[in-house]
This record gives sequence, C-alpha cells and structure tokens, in this order.
Amino acid sequence: MTPREIHSLMRKLCYFGVSDADGYRHLMRSDELDRDLVIQLIDEYITTQDVIVYANAKDCSYVGKPAAFELIQKYRLNDARAPVEVVAADFSSRIVIEPIGVGVGEHRRMRS
Repeated sequence: MTPREIHSLMRKLCYFGVSDADGYRHLMRSDELDRDLVIQLIDEYITTQDVIVYANAKDCSYVGKPAAFELIQKYRLNDARAPVEVVAADFSSRIVIEPIGVGVGEHRRMRS
C-alpha cells in the first residue's frame, strides 16, 4: 500500500478522534518510549497481524505488527509534535501515541 492510499483511507475511515474512555497510559520510562509498554498497548487493542502506522501523509506505512514500534520511534523523531496512530489492518481498532508519551486506544463499533 502506498502512502497516498494509506492517507486516503485514514481520511476516509479515521477522521474522528480516539475516545479517551479507556484512559491514557504512560508509555515512557527513563525519558524514552518503552518498547514493552507500547507493544502491550498495541496487543491489547489490535488483533490483526498487519497494521498501519500513521503520523502524516508522508510518514505512514503498512507493516507487520512487530515492526510497528520502530516506525513509531522513527516518526516521532521526524516530527516530535505529531501524534502517531497505529490502526488495525481491518480498521476495527486503533491506538494513538501522543507526543508527550502517553497512549490511548479504542475498538471501533462495527455496523451489524
């Protein structure tokens, strides 16, 4: 999937913000994003093997779930002020990691 296709899908299917009903979680340890905490958050919400990691129209990728943490780190270095989203390949759930090092997730209600 190209960045343009990903950006189009994100604008079409993820135009709304993530609810903070589940509460934000701290993802930092020793002033760095902690790999274990981020992976735990991803695994709790996202069940698909592939994910979309999205920061903006240029910084986005469709990858396997194990590669998500490295991309999150890379995109945070590119733009430290932008949140990074990780979205399930089927758009059933997503998480957002805010620039201050907290994250929140939600499961999307699917129409029946």
